Amino acid sequence: MKTSDGVGRQSVWSPLMRYMCNCTETGFMGTNCQMDIPECASNPCVNNGTCLEGVKSYTCLCWTGYTGSHCEVDINECATKPCLNNGTCLERSTQKYYGHLPQFKPTFSYADASGYICLCQRGFAGEHCSVNINECESGPCMNKGTCEDQNNGFKCHCAPGFTGMMCQIDINECESNPCENGGDCEDGIADYSCRCPAMDDDGVFWGGKNCSIQLDGCLEHQCDNGATCIPNLLDGTHSYNCKCPPGYYDASCSKSTTFSLFSGYVTVQVPNTNRNRTAAQDEPFSISLRFRTTIPNVLLLYRGDILTEYMHVQLYSGQLMSIAVINSQIISISFIHQVNDGEWHQLTVQMGESFQVNLTHPSCPNYTCSNSKAIDAVTLPSLHAFQTTHIGGLPGMFFPIQDYFTGCIQDLEIDNRAILPQTISKNMSLRFTLGCKKINWCRQNPCNNNGKCVDLWTNYKCDCFRPFAGPTCLHEYVSATFSNENSSSLATFIITDNPGTKFVISFFIRTRKVAGFLMQFRHGTIPYLTIYLNNSSIYIKTNVLMINSSMNLADGIKRLIEIRFDEAWVTVTASDVILLDFLLSSVKIQPFDIVQIGQDPHDSAQWGGPFKGCLQDVRLNNIQLEFYPLEEGNYSSSLDIYSNKTLVNVIEDCVSDDSCMNAPCQNGGNCTVTWNDFECQCPLVYSGRTCERKVWCETDPCPAGYRCQNLPGGYECYANATFQGENPMTYIGNKFITRDLISISMDFKTRNVDADLLQASNGAESIWFGIHNSYLQFRLYSGNSLEAITLSSNVNISDGQWHSVLITMVEPLMMSSRWTMVLNGNSNFNSPVTAGNLNFLQHNVNITLGNSFRGCLGVVKIGGIYLPYLKQNIFTDTEQFILVSKPPIHIGCFGTEVCSSNPCHNNGTCVDLFDLYQCNCMAGWEGTRCELNVDDCASTLCIHGNCSDLLEGYKCSCNLGYTGKNCESNIDDCVNHKCRNNGTCIDSINSYFCNCLHQFTGRYCEWSYPPVKCGESFSCNNGGLCTDGLWGANCTCKPGFTGVSCEEVVNECDSNPCQNGGTCHNLVNKFVCVCGDNFAGEQCELDRGKKADAVPLLAIAVPVVCGSVLLIVIALIFVVLTARKKRQTEGTYNPSQQEVAGARLEMDSVLKVPPEERLI
Repeated sequence: MKTSDGVGRQSVWSPLMRYMCNCTETGFMGTNCQMDIPECASNPCVNNGTCLEGVKSYTCLCWTGYTGSHCEVDINECATKPCLNNGTCLERSTQKYYGHLPQFKPTFSYADASGYICLCQRGFAGEHCSVNINECESGPCMNKGTCEDQNNGFKCHCAPGFTGMMCQIDINECESNPCENGGDCEDGIADYSCRCPAMDDDGVFWGGKNCSIQLDGCLEHQCDNGATCIPNLLDGTHSYNCKCPPGYYDASCSKSTTFSLFSGYVTVQVPNTNRNRTAAQDEPFSISLRFRTTIPNVLLLYRGDILTEYMHVQLYSGQLMSIAVINSQIISISFIHQVNDGEWHQLTVQMGESFQVNLTHPSCPNYTCSNSKAIDAVTLPSLHAFQTTHIGGLPGMFFPIQDYFTGCIQDLEIDNRAILPQTISKNMSLRFTLGCKKINWCRQNPCNNNGKCVDLWTNYKCDCFRPFAGPTCLHEYVSATFSNENSSSLATFIITDNPGTKFVISFFIRTRKVAGFLMQFRHGTIPYLTIYLNNSSIYIKTNVLMINSSMNLADGIKRLIEIRFDEAWVTVTASDVILLDFLLSSVKIQPFDIVQIGQDPHDSAQWGGPFKGCLQDVRLNNIQLEFYPLEEGNYSSSLDIYSNKTLVNVIEDCVSDDSCMNAPCQNGGNCTVTWNDFECQCPLVYSGRTCERKVWCETDPCPAGYRCQNLPGGYECYANATFQGENPMTYIGNKFITRDLISISMDFKTRNVDADLLQASNGAESIWFGIHNSYLQFRLYSGNSLEAITLSSNVNISDGQWHSVLITMVEPLMMSSRWTMVLNGNSNFNSPVTAGNLNFLQHNVNITLGNSFRGCLGVVKIGGIYLPYLKQNIFTDTEQFILVSKPPIHIGCFGTEVCSSNPCHNNGTCVDLFDLYQCNCMAGWEGTRCELNVDDCASTLCIHGNCSDLLEGYKCSCNLGYTGKNCESNIDDCVNHKCRNNGTCIDSINSYFCNCLHQFTGRYCEWSYPPVKCGESFSCNNGGLCTDGLWGANCTCKPGFTGVSCEEVVNECDSNPCQNGGTCHNLVNKFVCVCGDNFAGEQCELDRGKKADAVPLLAIAVPVVCGSVLLIVIALIFVVLTARKKRQTEGTYNPSQQEVAGARLEMDSVLKVPPEERLI
């Protein structure tokens, strides 16, 4: 049992043992006080401290950074301010930093809670922010600028010509436009240069640094032969240079460099000016010249040893070819452009590390063709090998494909040394003259009959097209006529050469006969090659095969036919068009073979009869089978001919039959012969090849309003007719209609919704064609069909427009067929069932047209037979439908006059749409009659604003920040922005904000960042008071000064205070007016010249005395108030005092931008 002594001490009494243990103040408990009381059970240690049990006590073991008997004290490691250079000290024991600041771990641990972390200001680093970061270490200064390290930054000292924070900006020295008189400025580094124009509009040259000096060196120049004088300025002295035109040389361009060769040459020996030149990288060998010629195959130049080491340039077929041979290496360069055109061409040839050729020609890119090929040889040929240069020809050498040069050469340079023709000796040249004289032989085109003129420099020749010949292509080989007036003609030739198996047979042919024998080759009596016409085409037959071309040759046109045999391959061309290219059996022409032309003396019938027409210039290869010799004046043909010939009824020249002999033209037509044919000039009412057809419509037989249409054997009168819904027309077929009626066609125009267009019936057979609910419908009972076929369109035709419809049988040859409807040429509607034709309408059946129809009908046909709108008084034996009712009242298409009542309002224009009108409204109006004002605002045109509808158009009232007709454009608020210190203005809606550089902040980037402090890097001028604030130092300026640092004097004269022409002089915090002679006062407001009116003395004295007393009272009150106010505002900024003193206060130097508006 336990007992207490009333003071909190406990004792334990044991009845068995008859004793009691008093554990008071022992720190133990239990029956025998054997258990230690756990003082740590209550967790007395905070901040995760460890509790150690003691006797009657406990001890708290704290984590580093904590202290106190219960670890309750967090040691402030930042109390000693260990972070230097304004670094911020953060205790590691502050749990809110963990997981939020990157310097701390994501979760807090007491093991890491000891110590601190320094957050350094920009520009500093290290555990205690003691290390000043060297911003120059990264080399930020560009363009050779020198970097100076500073606290939290650097400063670049730029090299001349550069600026910017990092010297990244190349100062544009051209920005000030230093170049005058049209000069173009080119920016340099810390400099510029001016490219002066060649000549201004007044013909003046400019020079000097800024193109500001007029160059007068050419005022008295001595440049000859059209040379260009170029003035210059050197060391202040005016002079000039002469730019010579091609063909002239020396300082004044007075010496000609042009010479001519007539199948001649010039040899030039070059002195050894550089005896040490052997390596390829030394100055190369070079030749430059200009040439002109018309000869296609000539030698232009040759330099080097004969056929060992040399370079060689020639013209071959008019194209330039060049060859270099060095150490057994052969290099060739050629160009495809024709240079034998008689024009000047510049040629440059160089041989160094490469063989390079440059040639000028209009077809070359930028007028110059260039090609270069590397030379494998390490060294160039010796100087001695290339000492001699031959221009135009190589004496003693003959090139079979080249002639000596004929033409002109100028501006010859060898190894950059000008070679003047005046210095060339006679023993070093052949057929060489100074200057260049050339006649343009082909200018007047001396060649006739499309012959091509070829300029040979000293004369010309004409390349004639067959069948023309002669010096100027004026003569023509004689033609031969076969079977004239159907006579029997034959020409026989004997071959005297040996053409073999490769030969060409060519001739001109002119015929209108579609078949006939042309020629045959015989070996003795055995034919082996026959050429003849069949179906207007050429046929070729050998002993084995026969082939034919597919071109119509029987049209009376003269053509050149060429048949080429290449062994067994045959090619046939007509006027350069390939007709046949085929493999045939081989044919061989031998000496003494016979050629028969015109007819087969044995049997021409198998070839379609004899040939009828003309042959000309017949050749076997280039030997002519001459019918009649070409002998005109002193000229005769130079072609070889087969002279052994026999001619039978072969007429000289190409002679036509008299095709009009049998009077082929009928009805009074006039006949004209046109080479084996005729033409008939027919009277007005007849046509056709022989005037056999009468042209009925030429006599205008139709009544007014109708148009005539010619038909075989007659004509028809077509017209449009207007129907008014009554008086339909009735037709009946005459007894001569025998054709099958398989179709109906009609043109119509209406606004009827329902109407009958055409209808007829005959017993069980009937037809109806009309309009129902604005759509076409067709019903037909015909033949043995038990049900009607029905066709319907799906196109609305009640629109007042013309429509064409064709209804026809799909299979017209069948007794019964499906029918189809074609509307406006493209819409097809087919019947699902079949029916017979419309033959029941042929006779004795009334056909009704236009019943209850309002509108216009055009041409209506049944089975292709026209239903006329007028009565036929003469019945003929042709198939017709006869009008048996009255003709229509109105011929032509006329709708109701719908616009006469002026239905359109508000100046709308009425448009007649056939029984309907349409109003084209003026702008701003709508509706069927232009009666409604258009709500232009209905389509929300104003994007950022409110729309106001106007009578014609609309007007947008734009929201703030927007402009434009539809308020579509955001106003650029940055146009007059106030961003300072190179801050970038970023436009917003009706506002803007400034994106500042990192060293500035504030709404307008007006504050330095970090903030400056008074006395450190900032001070106020002109006695201004500097005050440190949240965003740095601020100046309170004395009256009369303004600016960030009070550096500006307020211009009191800005408000123009001086009147009457007075001159204002600005002073500090005041101004002085200098008045004219007639004015006075502080602001020159008093006019001295104006006299005062006479006033009694008393009237002046009384107000003056009263006023003085009042002023004294006011002054006393003012002094008392001022003294009290001064005491209240002593040592502070006083806006009212500034205002009373007249000082100008810039509020942006006092008010500070809140921190949240700072932009980095």
